[in-house]
Amino acid sequence: MPGPKLFWISKSDRIEPIPGEGRTVSLFPGPSLTRHLMKSLRAEIGDQFLFCLPESCKAFLGEIQTRNPLSLILAPAPDFGGKQKGRPSLQARLAFSPLKGDAFTEVLGMSVMAGLSGITPVLAERTVADWNDNARWERKRERFDHLVQEKSQLCGRCDPLEIESPISLEAFLEKTPSSIILWFDEESESAVPFEEIFSEPLRFVTRSSIRDGQTLWGLVGPEGGWDDRERQMAERMGQSADILRVSLGPRTLSAEGAALAVVSILGFVMKPLFQRFASSKPSRSR
Repeated sequence: MPGPKLFWISKSDRIEPIPGEGRTVSLFPGPSLTRHLMKSLRAEIGDQFLFCLPESCKAFLGEIQTRNPLSLILAPAPDFGGKQKGRPSLQARLAFSPLKGDAFTEVLGMSVMAGLSGITPVLAERTVADWNDNARWERKRERFDHLVQEKSQLCGRCDPLEIESPISLEAFLEKTPSSIILWFDEESESAVPFEEIFSEPLRFVTRSSIRDGQTLWGLVGPEGGWDDRERQMAERMGQSADILRVSLGPRTLSAEGAALAVVSILGFVMKPLFQRFASSKPSRSR
């Protein structure tokens, strides 16, 4: 039965150097990883799996040496297609109004698999989920972190997606002055239909002051949309930040549907496009 593309090495797993060996190490999995390898995958001696250290994005190819206790030999896997050094460090992130129930976890899981660097819950005037309570948020955070690991292992991702604590819309805009923000607003007359961006993607990329190390944000509102005060705030903040008002089209989408659409746009279309442009753009002389 198919399993994760790779396994994250956690604090419950033990790594020990092998005397006389240069780059290979021994891995003694903790209870959770042992259960997954032995019971779910029914691994045998000689079976090989990919592992990674999410803190450093280092990847290893591991081979099972013993079953009881379970142990593996890990060797570096330099060809693993995880986070690559020397590539543009442009990040794509999602900021969206918190959703109730399983909708938030659906958006979170898709964000991981689409390659987004992080998500930020933004509290708007019409936000329906009550996430102002820090204690309640921290209880949810543990479950969200577990989901990030689960989805990362399934899709073969080594770098963890960052989940920021909920903040107000005003605080979000104030902390992202040098970012490019795609503000998705279905009711704004000044919003650009997204098909226009698709029709001339290079023109859109070149109009933005894109550079290595910058962040591309997708900002999605709550059920019921942004209110007039928030739109005015966007107009005011747009004088110092690169904010483009965008529409997903004539259909009215649920907040969850809009967030999932924006995640796909950011991760599978805009981020690769911006990365290719940033990597080929000559650096500015100081």
